[in-house]
Amino acid sequence: MSRNPLKLLKDKLDSMKRDRDYCNSQILQERAKLADLENELYRLQTEYQRSKSQLDEKEAHLQRFNETIRESENAYNKLLISTDKLITSLDHESQNVSRKFNRNNKY
Repeated sequence: MSRNPLKLLKDKLDSMKRDRDYCNSQILQERAKLADLENELYRLQTEYQRSKSQLDEKEAHLQRFNETIRESENAYNKLLISTDKLITSLDHESQNVSRKFNRNNKY
């Protein structure tokens, strides 16, 4: 044997340690990347919840607007119908009074 077996063993162990250190370095980098992704995910989830909450609030506000408009339009239409009936009734009564007044003046 040209090389000392202990030297070969030592070289092999050193090589394995370098490989281990390289693997460990990669693992640490990937853990850091994963931690960054988890932080970004948390930030995005928080932003999503905030945005969703704001949207839900706006949609509820829109529904209240729509309901108020619908109720107001219904009330307006009822007032319009009542006003038309009142005007028709007043016209009719006015004509009756005018006829009675004209009859009474003829005598």
